[in-house]
Amino acid sequence: MTGRGTRTPFRSFIHYESMSTTQKYFVHEEDASDWHTMAMDWRPGALKIYRDGALVWTITDPFVIADVSHRVCIQLDARATRALTTPVRMYVDYVRVYR
Repeated sequence: MTGRGTRTPFRSFIHYESMSTTQKYFVHEEDASDWHTMAMDWRPGALKIYRDGALVWTITDPFVIADVSHRVCIQLDARATRALTTPVRMYVDYVRVYR
């Protein structure tokens, strides 16, 4: 699916600290209206974010990489400084979690 309009850039967020909005994020200078494959590799010493098979962001701050249960959140926040004239949608083909 391409050509639905520009949704550039889009962001990946890592939220940390319980009951907090503390976060770090990465800005993807890509059109989110195109299909992308996103992945995260979570290890004790690093969180690695991949887009379309390429490593785009690594976090090594131990304060951010908590040793607690996490969950996946796929979220669409349609934000703009102007009125949106068409619906904003997100299509997700699948989510896979490995242990």
